[in-house]
Amino acid sequence: MRILLIDDQPENVEAVIEEIKQKLNLTADHCKSVTFDNTEADITLHNPQIIVLDLLKQVGGDGEAVGLQVHAYIWKTRFCPVIIYTAAPELVAEQAAKNHPFIKVVKKGANSEALVLQCIQEFAPHIQALDEAEREIRSTMNGVLQEIAPKLFEGTQNAAERNEMLVRSARRRVAAKMDEALLIGESAGLKSWECYLYPPVVNHLLMGDVIRKRNQDTNRPENYAVVLTPSCDLVKTATRNPKVPRVLVSRCASVTRLLPEIKIPTWTTNSSNKGKLTSFLTTGYGQSAMPLPSLPGVFPAMAIDFRSLELIDTANIGDAGEEYERVVSVDNPWRELLAWPYMLSSARPGMPDRDYEAWAAEIIALFPAVNN
Repeated sequence: MRILLIDDQPENVEAVIEEIKQKLNLTADHCKSVTFDNTEADITLHNPQIIVLDLLKQVGGDGEAVGLQVHAYIWKTRFCPVIIYTAAPELVAEQAAKNHPFIKVVKKGANSEALVLQCIQEFAPHIQALDEAEREIRSTMNGVLQEIAPKLFEGTQNAAERNEMLVRSARRRVAAKMDEALLIGESAGLKSWECYLYPPVVNHLLMGDVIRKRNQDTNRPENYAVVLTPSCDLVKTATRNPKVPRVLVSRCASVTRLLPEIKIPTWTTNSSNKGKLTSFLTTGYGQSAMPLPSLPGVFPAMAIDFRSLELIDTANIGDAGEEYERVVSVDNPWRELLAWPYMLSSARPGMPDRDYEAWAAEIIALFPAVNN
């Protein structure tokens, strides 16, 4: 584990360093302190997995909160778990109140060394997972560059065009490669919730976004809806407003709404019913409803009911106290999957009832007889 302590007076954190090294069995190379003089270079050089950050730098007898700038740099460009270790925790009281799981605040004073160690130990189980993700991304990028660079350099001699193609091609290929690794690796098969982008990546609404009534029970499917309006009509930028004043949504319901789609009147636990459910999930949708997997800790498994539609003003959906809040976006190709069953449900022709018994008898009479 690599831990970097940033403090304008290194002697003030010597006790913390000794506590960390002794309890976690770390060497001086893995746990070291630096001042505020060259923080960006020091962070890049050490590549820490955890940063213990002071906020105040003594300047002419007064404390200047230069650590806030360092923290902003860490947050935007080199994010890792951070322990803000300071005599002035009030400077980050607002951020501490947000309770980010990878940001802890410890006030310097009696027993504070033990508190810093405790925070590090809380972070420790997640460090390996973060490292594995970073290694996977780096390894995938290395392989992608080996594959695409020769072809791109052969195809164009223009340096600017070559650089743009290199960056864009690499991004697309890295995403595809990582998805492929999940699908065909030892633990093949995506988790059901991997269809979600949480929190949403794009700032405006998209088709497939799951929205929720604000300040309502997060475990009740009735408080959720899924956006059906095409994404191209919802784009909002500094110079462009959505093309529609209202969005079409499909209300959500309990998973029992799926039973008629699976042709099961009442659920009973047996292998036959489980087989029908698994087959239904493989298809991904029914005639008038679609399963929506749970996102652990965020919302339960639900059903999208294409027979329960509603128009909601776009102004009533947002992150600033509106009636509805965006919860997650749905990634491709699942967004397209949502469009297909909605189209099948809404565009099917309404045919009048006919004498199906007589029609069936007419067809049966034409089947060749088979003697058993």
